[in-house]
Amino acid sequence: MRLTLVCCLLYFICLHIPRVVSQWPAYTSVPNCPLEPHPLDERMFIMRGPTGKPHPKVCPTETTFIQSMCSCVSRPPKCTLRPSQVGPQYYEEYLFGQWTMRPCGPGSAFNPITCDCSVFY
Repeated sequence: MRLTLVCCLLYFICLHIPRVVSQWPAYTSVPNCPLEPHPLDERMFIMRGPTGKPHPKVCPTETTFIQSMCSCVSRPPKCTLRPSQVGPQYYEEYLFGQWTMRPCGPGSAFNPITCDCSVFY
């Protein structure tokens, strides 16, 4: 009975509590990060030992080291969309080796920063 009640409560929270899902780089900063970005590879960072000797470390697969977060984070997916020369109400999608023009929904325009059609106020 208790497990059912907890599951129902969690389901209700998921459906009815508004959340903001942040994307790349809208993260809170971590001050005084002891880790340093690797100068040659964004998938690596440098951790210094007690004597100051650098120890290069590799982030897990499909992640990148972000110093402001002081950790390895998932990379945003590569955008396969681009603005169309026809106008902002259209975009082009790269499918099967060619660019295909598509319309945005009514009242929206393609935003290359978020890689989607957004409503502008």
